[in-house]
Amino acid sequence: MRVGIIGCGTVALQAHIPTFASLGLEIVGVADNNPKALLKIPAKKRYSDYKVLLDQNLDLISICTPPHMHQQMCIDAAQRGVNILVEKPLALTVQECIEIKKKVESNNIKFCVVHNYKFLDPILRAKKMQCDGNLGKILSMYAISHGSSPPAKNSWMLNEQESGSLVLEFIHPLYILEWFCGKPRTVYSVGKKVINGYPFIRDINALITFDDTVGILEMCQFMASPSFSLMINGTGANLGIRLPVKFRVHAPSAQLEVLEEAQASFQDIAKLFKMYLATKRPPMSFTWGSHFRLIKSYIESIESDSDPPSTLDEGIESIKLGKAIEQSMKTEKEITV
Repeated sequence: MRVGIIGCGTVALQAHIPTFASLGLEIVGVADNNPKALLKIPAKKRYSDYKVLLDQNLDLISICTPPHMHQQMCIDAAQRGVNILVEKPLALTVQECIEIKKKVESNNIKFCVVHNYKFLDPILRAKKMQCDGNLGKILSMYAISHGSSPPAKNSWMLNEQESGSLVLEFIHPLYILEWFCGKPRTVYSVGKKVINGYPFIRDINALITFDDTVGILEMCQFMASPSFSLMINGTGANLGIRLPVKFRVHAPSAQLEVLEEAQASFQDIAKLFKMYLATKRPPMSFTWGSHFRLIKSYIESIESDSDPPSTLDEGIESIKLGKAIEQSMKTEKEITV
């Protein structure tokens, strides 16, 4: 399988490229309009124009650029019949997502959004408990996502037209809530500026209603330390999850096999270490393994013509929820998603 990569930043260097190398795929070339970024990537071919890369008879393109570039790049790839893997968030607006979907469906493209937190061990275990019925009916779910410092003032992350502001930068809890709770119905949110000089970084709290449950979301960029945690309250069990490793059943409906859980964790650590030795590149904090699992699953879906691990429709739904949160903050009203 011939692969190209657009965007030569951290996520490409530390997650996508090592994963493709570990899977034995041929990286045909990379593209970036920043000459300095291009030089950081160990690739045979480097292009300043991504369209030239798309013309290199590719089977798959991996898009690792800022989100304001995603729409046009996805459309250009789809028109060439190239399968697409795109980093989160899918796009900046729902309309951009719809335009991408039109081109993808008309060209029969296998499309995957990098919702990689779905492949983190504690979240996978929680999902398995839900699928096995051990959680019972989920009554409420809390998601907390904290950053520890603001981006540099010259970063694209501070340009709302390029980043989509905090809501889309912190999209992981949005798609995780939807994965466990289903399609959201309404959202009411409040937000505020935290530090002067960073106008698009907000402290956000949102109440989200689903058909059968309630979601509570907290996102902030300016905490003492970064963290991501979930609390899932069900009629069968209550789960507490704090990434990267904490997984605790507070009210078990079924006995956990503790030794099996520990063994699985050690096996994952051994796999990461083996990949590091093979690629000579450090993993991207604790999320590197989740990128590997998602991309591996996506490659398998192409080969078997099955559904990708994170679909285009999932990406669209997460953008809809993010934009509803933004609209609720601006209008100070409950919004139908």
